[in-house]
Amino acid sequence: MFFHINNNNILPPSQFGFRAKHSTIHQVHRVVDAISTSLERKQYCSCVFLDISQAFDRVWHDGLLFKLRNCLPSPLFLLIKSYLTDRYFQTRIGSSISEMSLIQAGVPQGGILSPLLFNIYASDQPITQDTLVADFADDKAIIAVHENHLIASTNLQIHLDLISQWYSRWRIKLNHNKSVHTTFTLKHGICPPVSVDNIPIPSSDTVKYLGLTLDKRLTWKQHIRSKRLTLNSRSRSLKHLLSKNKFTKLKTKLLIYKSLLKPIWTYGLQLWGSAKKTNINKIQTFQNITLRRIANAPPYVSNLTLHNDMRMKTVEEESNYLQIEVTELQNDEVLKNSFRDTTSLTQFYSSLPISTFPGIRQFAQKLIAVFASTYICEQTFSIVKYRKNKHSPLLSDEHVVLRVSTTLQADIQNLTDKLQA
Repeated sequence: MFFHINNNNILPPSQFGFRAKHSTIHQVHRVVDAISTSLERKQYCSCVFLDISQAFDRVWHDGLLFKLRNCLPSPLFLLIKSYLTDRYFQTRIGSSISEMSLIQAGVPQGGILSPLLFNIYASDQPITQDTLVADFADDKAIIAVHENHLIASTNLQIHLDLISQWYSRWRIKLNHNKSVHTTFTLKHGICPPVSVDNIPIPSSDTVKYLGLTLDKRLTWKQHIRSKRLTLNSRSRSLKHLLSKNKFTKLKTKLLIYKSLLKPIWTYGLQLWGSAKKTNINKIQTFQNITLRRIANAPPYVSNLTLHNDMRMKTVEEESNYLQIEVTELQNDEVLKNSFRDTTSLTQFYSSLPISTFPGIRQFAQKLIAVFASTYICEQTFSIVKYRKNKHSPLLSDEHVVLRVSTTLQADIQNLTDKLQA
């Protein structure tokens, strides 16, 4: 089924969710590139980020089957039809059980085909020539750029009117309160507000999209600040493992830092790594403090010495080597053709010359070691069942199981003897 859909270009090129050779960073890169280009040209960039309420649970079965009938061979369509139809559910509260009811909407939770079915259901959303669309499953961004702020909002509103009609026709509900309208510009004025179904979309100077916080001038100040707060919170929960534990070896402490703390700020570094030095220093200061606590280093040991001894790159070094290698990769026609022909990202990254792209290869190895594909990555985070209801504020780090693969073996007997002594 995946082979048939990819070969027949059933999904639009703007859809990056749950697809091979696509990721969140690739989609955010498209959005940031459009915004940064408009800022360089001193234009107005009017963007709206839409949030669909219970997207996977509101997929209308009859509408989905209608679309599948037009794009799948008959045997495959009948197989998917039998998979979706005649499904029932019942609710149990204590010892009371409700009657069984027919499921008429929604794709099966946790099913491997569910993300693909949703992408097909949303594949015919309207587009216009004056706007740019960026989709990642149910996260949608629409961008309109123009020198005149009135024209930019008008083009955006025309697209939103078409989207509103499509949502009404295919029984999709938009969450107006979580949708955001943002104007990216270096000028003092802002674009007029826009609406969906005559309900204004809330405006904000910052917006969080696929894990990155974007501000109106793309300074990355808010994103770095939020990441620093997250790092501080996670560091406090790990302080007994990193700084106040004389029984843990230095190599193990570094492994904990690289596995549980460093990925928090390295995500999207190739984009926000171009921020000004005062903002970058907020993350660099955190790394300096953490490495000093890990090594229990005295004050007279410099931060440069700590980084060199532990073979750790600074934030600026991490950013620079990735950006340079990405630029070289984009200008290599042979590798671009290899990327188009390959069927696996793992094979493509492993084929890169280690002498030319050591950073990208190492970065890819870290990602592949944790998540074998974009789908597995998204499925991992969607396992938390209460992420979008009233119980979500009650979740803490205790509810998240973090597993670190290592070759280190714990000497239980030795540790026990030390604790008893």
